[in-house]
Amino acid sequence: MFKDPAFYGYYLWAIIVLGAGLAMIGTSMQGALELGVNAAFAATLVGIIPIVNGLSGLSMGVIYDKKGLRFSMILVATVAFASCTMLAISFATGASLLYIVACLILVTAYGSVAPLATGFARERYGEKRFPRNLAIVNTDIAGGSAFKQAVVTGSGGTSLAIYTVMAVFGAVALLTSLVFARITKPRKQE
Repeated sequence: MFKDPAFYGYYLWAIIVLGAGLAMIGTSMQGALELGVNAAFAATLVGIIPIVNGLSGLSMGVIYDKKGLRFSMILVATVAFASCTMLAISFATGASLLYIVACLILVTAYGSVAPLATGFARERYGEKRFPRNLAIVNTDIAGGSAFKQAVVTGSGGTSLAIYTVMAVFGAVALLTSLVFARITKPRKQE
């Protein structure tokens, strides 16, 4: 696995998507309050996010089954890029409704990484060492967390800066998924 360039492409993609999602989850209430959202609704938003997260994993599993890993990775990266861009715009313009919509869209990308990690580990490396390979692939959440922390710290903790940087990295995730789709083929089962 560690000799396979596709692993690193997938891992970079996952770290960026997870980092963006973690940044939003960690600051969703603060961001809503910054944009003038009622405190009760901001708290409700924090409660809605895990529900959407759970549903997104289920829906991405269905999409993956029908369209495959390549299509699914491109879709998730596109959604992450678009939602991070929407978040940056919401802070630049003060658009609280756009912020709420973008949070819910971004969490769908974040929640889609888990089923795709399973699909990637199985499709790329087969059944023989699947539990070990999946465990390795799932360390992407640690990388995503470190990435999120680096972006938040490097951005000075301001919401506009955080989501502008995340939008740039969202574009990197989209590019990575496009490159991944061109250079990889599922490996034959062992």
